[in-house]
Amino acid sequence: MFTVLIVYYLSLPISLAYLGGAAAASNLVSGLVAERIGSWADNSGKRGMMMALGIGIAGVATLIFAASFYAPQSAATTLLLGVMVLGIGLAFYHPLGGSIIAFASEGKSLPKQMGINGSFGSVGRALFPVLIVSMVGVFGAPVGLLVLGAGVLAAGGTIFWLAKGLDRFMVGERQKRAPIGQSLKPYRKFVFMLTAVFFVDAAFGSGITTYIPSYYKQVSGSTGTAGLITSIILLAPIIGQPIQGHIASRLGSRRALQITVTSSAVVVAVFLSFQNVVLEVLSLAVFAFFYYTGFPVVLGYVSLVTPWESITRVNAIVWGFGSTIGTALGSALGGTLGEAYGFHTSFAICWGFGLLAVALLPLIPRKVNQVQMAG
Repeated sequence: MFTVLIVYYLSLPISLAYLGGAAAASNLVSGLVAERIGSWADNSGKRGMMMALGIGIAGVATLIFAASFYAPQSAATTLLLGVMVLGIGLAFYHPLGGSIIAFASEGKSLPKQMGINGSFGSVGRALFPVLIVSMVGVFGAPVGLLVLGAGVLAAGGTIFWLAKGLDRFMVGERQKRAPIGQSLKPYRKFVFMLTAVFFVDAAFGSGITTYIPSYYKQVSGSTGTAGLITSIILLAPIIGQPIQGHIASRLGSRRALQITVTSSAVVVAVFLSFQNVVLEVLSLAVFAFFYYTGFPVVLGYVSLVTPWESITRVNAIVWGFGSTIGTALGSALGGTLGEAYGFHTSFAICWGFGLLAVALLPLIPRKVNQVQMAG
């Protein structure tokens, strides 16, 4: 959401560096609260109710963004509150979604099932830029975002109602399994190194993806064109997530992670090498195909390796501290560098984090708790 809204906030005007810092603040808040949310979920078993709560909080954030356009003179302050609330709301989904699917799909098919789930999420991500641009174009920013916020709140309420049976199942499964509090010490090195790779890779990716709409707004001079190009690029993960989940199931999550991280860095090198819009969009689409696979590949890896009793907490550590705080770094760096040196130079510098992520891959342990991992 906020990635697309940056295009509109730049017209108020608010500086790109400030907006990059706001995007970073959102991800920072999300990363800091994720572990607590994961522990709460593992202790209560009420993951469905918590999923609904997270969606509802995101709806409230949307209403705050709408309010910022009603009072442009104080928009910089209001949007900061909005990104904080949004960060809290977005901290719920991935750790909870990963553990819900893990409970429902035990065994090696888990990454494949998570890839299917992630594909539906990618449909939403691809449609969202066009949805926001269309609603703002028809109703104007304040009213369009009010309608969208009301829709998100309604979705949260629907999820709460539908999740009652799921929660009864989750609570029952928690009671049947080993007590909460099993030591994670044997898994410490694995969790730390996987989080480190995910952190660096997220900084690399977010330094680019956060500013794709703004970059193409600058290139084309049209907000509508920028939104359309962004949606075209984000179509790729719809097929990318199930394919990468299938690869993880067949070759092992370790091998799948090596493929996705290395391929992302290679494809961005192609993007940086050519000044041609068609090649740029094509290479960014392939980049999105590989980059947006953290759900089936990384969380699938975590779910297969770490104890079931702490699965949401570990998901939250890897996703919260790894992906989310890494995304905060990339967003802040991309905004600051983009304003000072231009988008292309900013993207090139962020690409260095992608190369570092590739270099860190061999440090992820092959053995976890004395068990040799496939791939």
